[in-house]
Amino acid sequence: EASDVHFCEEELCAWITQPANTWSNLAYILIGIYIIYLAKKEKKRFLATIGYIEIVLGIGSFFFHASSTYIGEVVDVGAMYLFIAFTLVINLNRWLCEKDRGLSKNGQLLLFLCISIFSIAIVSIFKGTIGIILFAVLVIVSGHFESEIYRKYNKGLNYKPLVLLVVFFGIAWGIWWLDITKTVCDPTNHFIQGHAFWHILN
Repeated sequence: EASDVHFCEEELCAWITQPANTWSNLAYILIGIYIIYLAKKEKKRFLATIGYIEIVLGIGSFFFHASSTYIGEVVDVGAMYLFIAFTLVINLNRWLCEKDRGLSKNGQLLLFLCISIFSIAIVSIFKGTIGIILFAVLVIVSGHFESEIYRKYNKGLNYKPLVLLVVFFGIAWGIWWLDITKTVCDPTNHFIQGHAFWHILN
């Protein structure tokens, strides 16, 4: 079954249907490996989870753009939900810890799995824009906990990396829209595409 989402790059009748959008996912995998290395080096091993999710996301998105199938689309988006579910649970727990009501490791894992499975099931069953809306809601909730921590319990944390994340994600999101709406588009360019920039900037 063909995917519901179609980007600017034309889909070829080949093993790799969208070359530019496929190979650009190697950025996720390489950065994922680097994050795992940093997490272990800085003895913050639980943050290595982000690196593993990055690798899964890279592989999932690689499969999606290589195959242009609906199952590939679900795998790709599902990996995105793993990332936002992880950040949401971590931020919720940080917020609860400030109130001396932190979740146990098993509680965090269970909540992470529940949010991930629920989100992936919704995307698999209901096609269309509901996946984008659900992802946006989870981002907003995660961001809410982060802003509450900053507003009420600011302990002089360095928020520069978070600001850079928002800036790069904002630029990437803008390029994503220009690509999918074909506002800036050259379908025959299989070397670089707007959606490929989305992968690399993220």
